[in-house]
Amino acid sequence: MRRLIPIALVILLTSLIYVTSASAQQPDTDRAGACLTASEVTQVFSLATAVAGSVDAAKAENIRQSVDIGRKRFAKTDLEAPLKDVAVLAGYLEQAAASEVVPDISRAVAQADRRVDRFLISECSFKQVKVVGRENSFSGAPDHLRTGLYAFRFRNSGQEPHEMAVLRIPGDMPLDQFLASPASLDPSAIVAAVRAVPGASDTAYLILTEAGRYALVDALPVGTTSLSDSQTGGAETHAARGMVSEFKVTKRGK
Repeated sequence: MRRLIPIALVILLTSLIYVTSASAQQPDTDRAGACLTASEVTQVFSLATAVAGSVDAAKAENIRQSVDIGRKRFAKTDLEAPLKDVAVLAGYLEQAAASEVVPDISRAVAQADRRVDRFLISECSFKQVKVVGRENSFSGAPDHLRTGLYAFRFRNSGQEPHEMAVLRIPGDMPLDQFLASPASLDPSAIVAAVRAVPGASDTAYLILTEAGRYALVDALPVGTTSLSDSQTGGAETHAARGMVSEFKVTKRGK
């Protein structure tokens, strides 16, 4: 499952174009579209900086198109302050796209990322779910959620870097069977993913519109010392040692 984060990054870059171009033109919907744009931009930012790798030409073009759509969506709202912060993150991603290398994070970029997080929680109806990761377990993970918008705040209280990937489990497949199968690497199964070094936190923004079974998974190898190079760990993943947690999503009103 070491390909999990690169696949998730492709999914988010693709979904960013879809989400921000799909909403209608009424003011309220434009505000909702701006919220979705902000959530997707900050999620791509989190993944790009966690991997600290390269951005190929196809991903770069997706970034540029997504940023342009997002700016147009924000322009139809009164959200001037968050627009500036999203633009900072977008500029960082555009720089990554132009150079095809993820650059170092400046203080201004880090501050913009924190302000966008606060905006999403306070103004965009993302309900917070706090999850703590440590060696061999997740704590605070939900058992059941209704469809909706969720901000999964992931804090690493362990001794090694950890990952919180959110995967959708197909049908009635047992969780252990799913994780051992190619289905866990199918792009359609990956909802979101974030990583954090010991003592750090990051947030995954989930737009859960489909009922079903989901799982939190840490697919990083045991012994990983660097988020930018998961090959520093061994062959066994934290998931294999029990760092997984399943939850169910049902439609609202049911």
